Amino acid sequence: MSKQDVAESTTKGQQSLLEVINQHIGQIPVYEIKAMDVLKVCRLYKKDGKLKKLK
Repeated sequence: MSKQDVAESTTKGQQSLLEVINQHIGQIPVYEIKAMDVLKVCRLYKKDGKLKKLK
């Protein structure tokens, strides 16, 4: 899939999510990341109201 295949809002949303992930677990080696680390990031992202409901 190329950049042209997705809406600009989708790209911005993905970039926003990647920034949150990087801020909280970006410096941890992949083999050290635990499920609870990922869950914490998901909860922070949800708390900030950045999740969109699926239709």
